[in-house]
Order: sequence, then C-alpha cells, then structure tokens
Amino acid sequence: MDGMKQRSMDSLLQILKDSLVQKLEILTVVEKKSREQAELLADPEVSMEILDRNMDEKAELVEKIVKLDSGFEALYENIREELIKNKDSYKERIWEIQQCVSEIMDVSVSIEAIEARNKVAVEMLFRNRKRTL
Repeated sequence: MDGMKQRSMDSLLQILKDSLVQKLEILTVVEKKSREQAELLADPEVSMEILDRNMDEKAELVEKIVKLDSGFEALYENIREELIKNKDSYKERIWEIQQCVSEIMDVSVSIEAIEARNKVAVEMLFRNRKRTL
C-alpha cells in the first residue's frame, strides 16, 4: 500500500476514533443525567417541570448520539473493505477503536441499568400521585 493511501486511511480511522470519543463523552453526560433523574425521583414531591427538563436534556443528547452513529456507520462502510483487506496495517488503530467501543459498552450498560430503575420509580411516582388526586 502506498504512503498516500496509508495516510488517508490513518486520517479516516482517526475520525472514527474521534467520533467514538465524542460519543463516550456524551454518554457520560447521559449517565450523569440519568443519575440525577434517579435522585429527583427519590423525592415524592419532585416537580414535573424539573423531571421534564431532565428528560428533555437527555433526549437532546441522544439525538447527538444518533447523528454521531450515523456518521460513524457511513464512514466505516466506506473504508470497511480496505480495513478487512489490510487489517495488519491498521492493527494499532483498530485496537484503539475497539477500546473506545468497549468503554462505550460499559457506560451504555450502566445507563440501561439506571434507566430500568428510573422507569420503575417513575411508574411508582405516577401511581402515588394518582392516588392522592
């Protein structure tokens, strides 16, 4: 493989990695917002406006993640064949990307667990508020 093609692939792989790093940063904020939501839900007198704001902020972050994922997938599809054909040439870059994916998965699992607990808490909150009406 010529040097020009190698540099171009290195740049594209760096863009993929940067996209994953951004995703991880956003997921970390989502995780924080989910923890904040859990704290809010622990208060039986919590304001619905505050809860709504928290959920809206998380929704905006999720939209950013969807856009990042879309860009990542499009770029990956463009370089996929080259990566497979010359995977030894990109071994280190591929490893770095895999590490980012692993970190993303860890945070994603944490968010899913927090959100599952939050869902139960929201249902209880609504059930209790319904009783008091």
